[in-house]
Amino acid sequence: MFTDHCEIHTGGGVAIFYKKSLHLKNIQITQELALPETIVCELSLNITFRLLLCYRAPDYDIKHVNKLSSLLTWATSCPHIFIFLGEFNLSHINWTLNECTTEPIHATFYNAV
Repeated sequence: MFTDHCEIHTGGGVAIFYKKSLHLKNIQITQELALPETIVCELSLNITFRLLLCYRAPDYDIKHVNKLSSLLTWATSCPHIFIFLGEFNLSHINWTLNECTTEPIHATFYNAV
């Protein structure tokens, strides 16, 4: 499963590689929540997991982070276990110490998760 909806940069995209015997279902995102380089899918085992995979380029602005925050709210509204994966390029967030700068892009993302 992959996406290459990168409108700003050449190259890019995200992918999930999985064994064919696993049941992985792509979840369609409404246009107002859609972001380039983002996949939402559900993996059904004994229980169902919803996965959100996202690549955030370093030069994406606050509008992108606000939209990602809305997408997170939507994705976590399902009754399944939620897993959020990606490369966010937000070096001023220290997840180990649970700290973040007040810079708007970093703070908005940090507060969303």
